Amino acid sequence: MSEAVRVAILGTAGYVGGELCRLLVTHPRAELVRAVSKSQAGKRLDSAHRHLRGATDLVFSDASPLDAAEGADVVFLALTHRESQQAVMALRPRLEDPKGPVVID
Repeated sequence: MSEAVRVAILGTAGYVGGELCRLLVTHPRAELVRAVSKSQAGKRLDSAHRHLRGATDLVFSDASPLDAAEGADVVFLALTHRESQQAVMALRPRLEDPKGPVVID
């Protein structure tokens, strides 16, 4: 079996972020490594997404887009349009690196 795909999500506290978490924490070949939410930083994911109780012990972080992408194979942006634009600009150095993560907005 191949290695798990390491995933980071920016904007994890919202509905789309929660649904991504639900899909990823049960996926056999995905590992959710970072869940970013400025408003929920320091709290467990299941404090905002009750359906994740018992599925993960991950805690929201307030990492910058570049820090969130560190070590991730894929970065999902579950942000508003303007926030996504800013995150892409911040991630640009990593996007230009052939070994950098794939970013999905």
